[in-house]
Amino acid sequence: MTVSDIRLPLRLAAALLVSAAALMPFAEAFAQEPVEETPEQADAAAASAGNLGSGLLSGPRWSPEPLTGDWFGARSWLADHGLTFGINVVNTVQGVVDGGRTREWDNGGSLYIESQFSSDRAGLWPGGFLDFRLERQFGDFVNKEAGTFPVVNMIGLFPEPDDNSFVISKLMATQFVTEWLGFFIGRFDTLDGDTNNLASGRGRTGFLNPQLAFSPNSVLTTPYVLNGVGAIVFTPNPFLERPATLSLVFADPQVDPGDSGLNNNFFEQQYYAAEWRFPTRFFGLPGSQNVSYNYNTKEFLQLDDLTKQFITRQKSSDSGAGVFSYNFHQYVYVEPGQDTASIGYDADQERLQGVGVFGRVGYSDADVNPIEWSFALGLAGRGIIPTRDDDTFGIAPYWGRISRNVSDLTDRLNRNYWGFEAYYNIALTPWLHVTPDFQVTEPFLDGVDTAYVVGFRAKLDL
Repeated sequence: MTVSDIRLPLRLAAALLVSAAALMPFAEAFAQEPVEETPEQADAAAASAGNLGSGLLSGPRWSPEPLTGDWFGARSWLADHGLTFGINVVNTVQGVVDGGRTREWDNGGSLYIESQFSSDRAGLWPGGFLDFRLERQFGDFVNKEAGTFPVVNMIGLFPEPDDNSFVISKLMATQFVTEWLGFFIGRFDTLDGDTNNLASGRGRTGFLNPQLAFSPNSVLTTPYVLNGVGAIVFTPNPFLERPATLSLVFADPQVDPGDSGLNNNFFEQQYYAAEWRFPTRFFGLPGSQNVSYNYNTKEFLQLDDLTKQFITRQKSSDSGAGVFSYNFHQYVYVEPGQDTASIGYDADQERLQGVGVFGRVGYSDADVNPIEWSFALGLAGRGIIPTRDDDTFGIAPYWGRISRNVSDLTDRLNRNYWGFEAYYNIALTPWLHVTPDFQVTEPFLDGVDTAYVVGFRAKLDL
């Protein structure tokens, strides 16, 4: 399922002209009167959630005004007949300006080609979707030079580090059989899980550091690409009339992004995951609560047996591994007129103009996973500067704890690590976004100095 023999000599030569932008004070934000959910909002939100998945699976998100336009009406015609698609290229220029392992600048990015077919919009049958993504990484990244964990640029991790092949990371068919139940099958990437309206984006629009976009504890248990099946269930929500969303996954974790995964070892090991997302309206403003758990049956090395293995030469025991994750986001201010049922809930909240707080927590078994705890808490928003409605920003520290079974092996390993990231995404045009980014990361390797990393990102929608 990989177009591995295609080599596109793509290098985005981006001259990044970044203007300084000052954030406005938030004093007025906290003075806004809370707005309770009206019956009309609740009814509209509940109805949209039950429209056989059309609100949940709205297709790839790209600029409504891409650089290449509407192709003489062809894009609009295809969308009216059920097929939507987008092409975007992201290029990053990052440098370790102090500390880390090596002071160096690198240039790298990735290409996405995405599409979604809706059987409902095509006039065939209700509730059917087919999602597709082809992607390719290119260039180099300063992740090794920074010498930190997590890395400072998640774009360099996917589909695989240092792999410039074209990879099909998503080919998934979904069918809703009722207004509250849908099933999916095929290939899907796991960055679609553990989402947060203020802190996701795959490194293409928001934070570049992976700990602020998903739980790093899951790196051990959760491959980027899975082949499997799953279900989407709209369940009662104790916080709102709008239902919660429960996602269940059963998949094969032995999939290399560059291969089909359909070999003799198909489903020899299993991956299970459940994620429950609750839209909320605390203080009369939109938000969400998200809890998830994943488990991989792969036989992982028991970390507390490392001494036994290396000193006594006895065989180490092994075990499966699981990860618990929690994240939330809560708006503290929304521009007047923005908070409506059509854009103010769940998957569409990232389009709101306003400011909110978000947080993440990850926990895993320290006997198996080298990361025991991970935390992040930050502030993010959109359109806080007058006339800059499409600009976004984020600022957040994070912290993590390494398993004692790993840190006690040598004096060169710290028990804890921490970091900080701030970015401002400038919408120069509807199809070109430029983002200055700054990170400070404290590595868990004792011999590596705190790394200061400056970066610039350009995202081009074609």
